[in-house]
Amino acid sequence: MELRLDKRFSERYLFAASYTWSRQYGNYSGLASSDEITVDSSGNANGRVSPNVNRYYDLPWIYYTEKGKLAEGRLATDRPHTFKFFGGYSLPSKLGLTTLSPNFLIYSGTPLTSEIEAVSTTPVAPYGRGDLGRTPVCLNTDFNIMHDFKGFGANENMKVRFEFTVFNVFNGHAAMGVDSDMKNANDGQLQFDHDADIFKGFNARQLMLEQGVRMNPSYRYPNAFQNPRSARLQLSFIF
Repeated sequence: MELRLDKRFSERYLFAASYTWSRQYGNYSGLASSDEITVDSSGNANGRVSPNVNRYYDLPWIYYTEKGKLAEGRLATDRPHTFKFFGGYSLPSKLGLTTLSPNFLIYSGTPLTSEIEAVSTTPVAPYGRGDLGRTPVCLNTDFNIMHDFKGFGANENMKVRFEFTVFNVFNGHAAMGVDSDMKNANDGQLQFDHDADIFKGFNARQLMLEQGVRMNPSYRYPNAFQNPRSARLQLSFIF
């Protein structure tokens, strides 16, 4: 459900505000699977970005619990509450037009689920979805200042634009993800006599001990964060 409040540009200002209340529940996260999260070299957590290339149908035990049940629950992209605000205010002067534009976002954290690889690097969720809670609430503010100098030359439509944007003004550093892999990255996967044994149920920690699979030392620690504060300068010639 989304509630919106928009004001068209008049009296030198405009704004758009929205609040979204949502619920994403189930056992299948879609064509671009958010259940197959990887963390890039910059610390950003990304789901599978190639539609129809996920592993749900190739490996049917993906995301089964240690009780042999489908891991149903809030999906990895579930954000129950999201608020967005964008505004713009213009200040005309002899030198041209200056526009100030704030952009504010606040949204709920996403569910965190313990995973352990079984058989062929396939994740299963031994304790069900969301057993690790959620990432913190995330707040982000961007701010843009843009100035259009008055037209010049024979064609008054020609103008120069100067733009300065600050991203993440208050330098928020909320955790956007945690390392949810239970096993040490240097150890193998949990093995079963037959793949179908996964559906019969198992004890993840007991199997780790029996098979010499060590615990991941960074398990449950944050591994992805908001991008730090940054700025961009831009000079444009418009004709």
